[in-house]
Amino acid sequence: PNGSARILDEQLDHNTSFTAMLLQEIHSGRAYAQNGLEIIIKSHLLKNSSYDLQSIIEHEVHTVFEKIDGIDESVKDAVHHVKQELKGLVGFGHYDLLSHSDVEALVDEVRMEQSHSSFYSHEKQLNALYTLRDYEQELSA
Repeated sequence: PNGSARILDEQLDHNTSFTAMLLQEIHSGRAYAQNGLEIIIKSHLLKNSSYDLQSIIEHEVHTVFEKIDGIDESVKDAVHHVKQELKGLVGFGHYDLLSHSDVEALVDEVRMEQSHSSFYSHEKQLNALYTLRDYEQELSA
């Protein structure tokens, strides 16, 4: 490309707002594009939009990964909180014959009634992670 096209090409790369503004100026008649510059501008607008979209998707996927990874800790924290609440009740009033070990036994019993060792579906968590990793691989291809 000639010098002006190369400079324009560099200015438009990864600059969606400037690219869109320049195209709007051409379409409104306030600027004139010659030598195929409008085609360069449109191609950059499409390319920049795809970069922006990919960046947004990658951010969202990363956020979901973080939330899924945090499920284990959230469940542990919730169980710990319930244990502490129940342990605060035992040994007094209606629960004076119960102890901290009774609370632990109750939580373990509830956990054993589940088909898995926790209070949420580890299988669903893994499926969500695998699906997200598949999306991430498709995006990076």
